[in-house]
Amino acid sequence: MLVALFLSGFFIQERSWIKWLSVLFILPWAVPSIRPSCRCASCSIRNGRGQPADLQIHRDDGPNWLNDPTVALSMAIGMHIWKSLPFWTLILMTGRLAIPGDLFEAADVDGASWWQKFRFITWPSMQMLYITCTCFR
Repeated sequence: MLVALFLSGFFIQERSWIKWLSVLFILPWAVPSIRPSCRCASCSIRNGRGQPADLQIHRDDGPNWLNDPTVALSMAIGMHIWKSLPFWTLILMTGRLAIPGDLFEAADVDGASWWQKFRFITWPSMQMLYITCTCFR
């Protein structure tokens, strides 16, 4: 969530290249996961009569990455982050854009630093959004 909060602040900047980068960033979440229908090591091609043909595709098994529990857990965590980080970044980005700009202008007039703006304006405004999204997802 902290990475998504940081990235949401990065993606709300108004630059043309950031818009293209945000489109590429959202792709892992927007594109559905495609699971292979066959999980066997060798797949046979069927002829017109529904019988297996003589042609078979054999693949050599690569290294068995998932035998090591540490590697398997870190790969599962990495995949979850890669798949859900764009979603949470998009949610937090829309939450940041919903905060009225008048609050930030008033903080600028008062001489607030970026940390004070985040601590006293952005963070309190984002807490209710975070609670709503995590409880009702």
